[in-house]
Amino acid sequence: MLFQDKKIMNRVQLVTEELINQLIIDTQSSSKGWSRICLHESVNSLIHCMIMCMLPNINSGMHAHSSNAELITYSYLMNSFTVEIGQNDKICQSVIICKENPVLAIPDSTFRSVRNPSSRPVVYIEQRLGPYRAEKIEWFDSTHKN
Repeated sequence: MLFQDKKIMNRVQLVTEELINQLIIDTQSSSKGWSRICLHESVNSLIHCMIMCMLPNINSGMHAHSSNAELITYSYLMNSFTVEIGQNDKICQSVIICKENPVLAIPDSTFRSVRNPSSRPVVYIEQRLGPYRAEKIEWFDSTHKN
């Protein structure tokens, strides 16, 4: 995870093609299969905005943030990906985020999983309310946690 070196809220942050390319390179050398650039200041920020990169065949794991009932948005930047929405221990809907369907907004308390089924890295923007609290994340199935 890359936090920028200065306070984000007090300056303009331009996300360049060079920055995205570096994120892809960093992700490819990561053992997790995903990485992000955080445009927010810290885990305690009230709004979190992240440029996410996910390698092929990676799944974020079905989860929900129980502390926030507000929206989370996923926005297309490069290559399409799937957001699976779960309910009652099963996947009930899959939404493909792509050029034609570039933004998905769902309640943060909804169980969901981001999946990259393609053969190329995907890059997308994720925005949600903070602060981040790992203990407030509910996992649908702990075997999917990445």
